[in-house]
Amino acid sequence: MKKFEEDNLKCVRCTRFATPAKLRIDGAEIRGWKCKCGEEYLHPADAEWLLLMKKSEREKLTAKVTKIGNSYSVRIPKEIVDALDLSQKVLTIKLAPREIKLLI
Repeated sequence: MKKFEEDNLKCVRCTRFATPAKLRIDGAEIRGWKCKCGEEYLHPADAEWLLLMKKSEREKLTAKVTKIGNSYSVRIPKEIVDALDLSQKVLTIKLAPREIKLLI
């Protein structure tokens, strides 16, 4: 399987090949492709992440704490798990005054 940096993408506007590039959108740097004609294409995973970030600015995303036996768990919304590819990952918990941070 090729790495992202090795992939080229055919431009739909001019039919030349766009090359991998770092694109800046709303202050975020994401992966994508840029063609010499000026057309830009976003990497699908990064585009999904960007949409989730925009959604989290508009509406409050919440996680629910539930009790399981003698322990507690935090339920994270599916769109966050999918966008950040958190399935089956171990997260680090960092405590700060009046807040908890989950680190990937």
